Amino acid sequence: MFWNREEDCFGFMQNCSIIERAEKEEGVTKRQVLRIVMSIFDPLGLLSVVVVLGKLLLRELWQHKIGWDDSIPKSTQVAWKKWCLEVKMAGKIKTPRFYGLNALEDVELHIFTDSSDKAFAAVAYFTFVINGSCKSILVGSKTRVAPLKTLSIPRLELQAAVLGSRLSVSVEESHSIRINRKFFWTDSQDVLYWVKSNNRRYRQFVEFRVGEITEKTNKCDWR
Repeated sequence: MFWNREEDCFGFMQNCSIIERAEKEEGVTKRQVLRIVMSIFDPLGLLSVVVVLGKLLLRELWQHKIGWDDSIPKSTQVAWKKWCLEVKMAGKIKTPRFYGLNALEDVELHIFTDSSDKAFAAVAYFTFVINGSCKSILVGSKTRVAPLKTLSIPRLELQAAVLGSRLSVSVEESHSIRINRKFFWTDSQDVLYWVKSNNRRYRQFVEFRVGEITEKTNKCDWR
């Protein structure tokens, strides 16, 4: 990750020689895959849409119980080469450094959370009104892959909500911008029901996670 001072934006540079060498090799190992996936430094989560796919490739290799120096299966090699191409294209992504919020007072923080059976994520946006029109700008995001042990979709949606609550705390602590209102968005009715009810009614998995969510956020902010 680097700062382009002329354009005042964040961008990314990847060591393409490592990726190109790995693409040409037929016997790519799990160790090489891990090395390249973990080499991406993305503290703000601006490349989450790319990085999470690399994490899912690693998750698939763990499911196959492949050794560190064993070649990845042919079924995974196609997805691997496609992902390497996406990483190289990520160098074209540019994100403005400056939010443009200095003189604004009515700033809202919107956190969106979602999950699938493979991964869950949370993303944060600032929204504000300027010159009569509403603007939004990406702040950051977090992603996690689902555990190998199978969890139901509602539980994974709850995990995403926990991730969203942690992201909101991180955003608040990292900015001097005054946030007037916060909104947390989920497409899971189960999560909304759990968050807005008494968490002590449920088993430990739900109870602990709902307890953390309500500690970090207000129930009325969930939508």
